[in-house]
Amino acid sequence: GTDTIEETSFAWDLLHSGPKPIVVTGAMRASHEDGDDGPVNLRDAVTVAAARAARDSGVTVVLAGSIEPADDVQKSHTTALDTFRSPNRGSLGRVGEGRVVLDCQRAPRRAVVTERAEPRVHLVTAGLESDGAVIDALLATPAAASGERSVAGMVVAATGSGNTHPGLLAAAERAMAAGIPVVLASRCPAGPVTPTYAFPGGGATWIRAGAIPAGTLSAVKARVALALGLGAGLAHDGLARLLADPLP
Repeated sequence: GTDTIEETSFAWDLLHSGPKPIVVTGAMRASHEDGDDGPVNLRDAVTVAAARAARDSGVTVVLAGSIEPADDVQKSHTTALDTFRSPNRGSLGRVGEGRVVLDCQRAPRRAVVTERAEPRVHLVTAGLESDGAVIDALLATPAAASGERSVAGMVVAATGSGNTHPGLLAAAERAMAAGIPVVLASRCPAGPVTPTYAFPGGGATWIRAGAIPAGTLSAVKARVALALGLGAGLAHDGLARLLADPLP
């Protein structure tokens, strides 16, 4: 449903190659409610999918007349009809009355080839005084019966441009020392993680420790990319290339 469109659409975008547009849509109001938006959204999604201008746009999300790129789109409001926004680069365009108007082309896309997503990827969100207790608990969780670790990778949603309590970084370093890839994202709705601050727990210290920066990907999208990258058998450098913002 719409609650996870920003993740499912991005997963398909990572796996989709070729020029055919794929359009994901849904409804914010159920069919028994006044103002049900499902039929209109479905009509608009078909219109975009059939438009020649939408070729090479990868996977997009279409609701409330907006056309959003799958790697940037986020659900910005719990109930609003126009909840889906792309905070980093903005909408690709609009659809309505049978017309598709694209204001810009999709930016270069990430891609991975795999038939498997690693399920043991966890998301840890940093907050005021959030230390490493959650990561240490994940590391201490007994391995599955198959002999695999209970955690194969993790994404840390840091504050600001990639900053956390130093204890959270210390726990992440223990995870990385055990061979578990750690991705550093931001809990902010827009903007990249950067090596700006070098205080203990600052973004620079995370990246020096070996954490993989997620570029402008939101933390939930970074988790999708990490799961698919691990499913593809990518090691640290391959994961870093997958997570980084593609060059124009």
